Amino acid sequence: MIDWMKYFLKIAVISILCLLLLCCLFFFWAQQAALSEKEYTQIHTHKKSSVKNTDSTLSLVTYNIGYLSGMNNNTSNKLDKKYFHRNLNTTIGLLNNLKADIIAFQEIDFRSNRSFKVNQHQKIAGPLFNYSATAVNWDKKYVPFPYWPIRANFKRMLSGQSIMSQYPIEDHQRIVLKKPESNPFYYNAFYIDRLAQIAKIKHPVKDFYLFNIHVEAYDKKTRKEQLEYILKLVKEKAKNYPVLLIGDFNSSTTYENAAINMFLECNILECAGKNKIDTEFTFSSDKPYERIDFIFYTKKDFQEVESSVLKQFGEISDHLPFFSRLKIK
Repeated sequence: MIDWMKYFLKIAVISILCLLLLCCLFFFWAQQAALSEKEYTQIHTHKKSSVKNTDSTLSLVTYNIGYLSGMNNNTSNKLDKKYFHRNLNTTIGLLNNLKADIIAFQEIDFRSNRSFKVNQHQKIAGPLFNYSATAVNWDKKYVPFPYWPIRANFKRMLSGQSIMSQYPIEDHQRIVLKKPESNPFYYNAFYIDRLAQIAKIKHPVKDFYLFNIHVEAYDKKTRKEQLEYILKLVKEKAKNYPVLLIGDFNSSTTYENAAINMFLECNILECAGKNKIDTEFTFSSDKPYERIDFIFYTKKDFQEVESSVLKQFGEISDHLPFFSRLKIK
């Protein structure tokens, strides 16, 4: 009897060790990247567009496109290729009608399994813009999320942020923000890198810097620290250049002591559509209840002409885009 117990105990120990080994092998294999570090920040030149605004007005859009997954963003809902193709074509059509000078995207896929390996950036920027810049924030061989069922795992991920512009882009930077310290190491190993994408735009009236940000959504402490750091970068850059700060702040005035207040109260910045923060919302697109997508500009360099939430985009993403037309002083 004792021999049998020793035998089964030995088998159990060996099985556990084998399982741990497989987990370790998967952990290191799944983290493999498709691109090198230097490829994470790129500037692209596309077919020249006939639309180019040369006066002192500037039309901007910030849009968390949610990889064209609509209200299914980060869920295990099974989506087919036709769903993404339809959303992509609708997006291109709406943006073509809008004819914005600059668009900053968050959560745009470059070649991810979850969106059928379509380079969404290239498909949108190619026919509509002269220049674009990409910043990768998620490059993994296999992301085991959503956790269940396994078929719903994202698998190969290549995603990030992009700036599309009718004007030349230079001095392009990708700044990785700190991850939540409360997350276990194995979670952070697969977690998205939150970024500040910074680009110098060569405008015929005046050059300026554009910050495209996507900060922490779930950990309040980390989000605050990330936004404090971004504000510091903005203030430093604003000493010598006009600055536009746009993107997904994952913070709204709906909550007391929200991190977004540090920007609303900053004496060098103005919030586009400030008088509509409590009435025009960008999230969630099915039943909007808060604005977490913003456009800020340096007061001394720009003047707001008009701003609005672009409700016509509907549920292409779980966010609605925010539009602003500014005048360069």
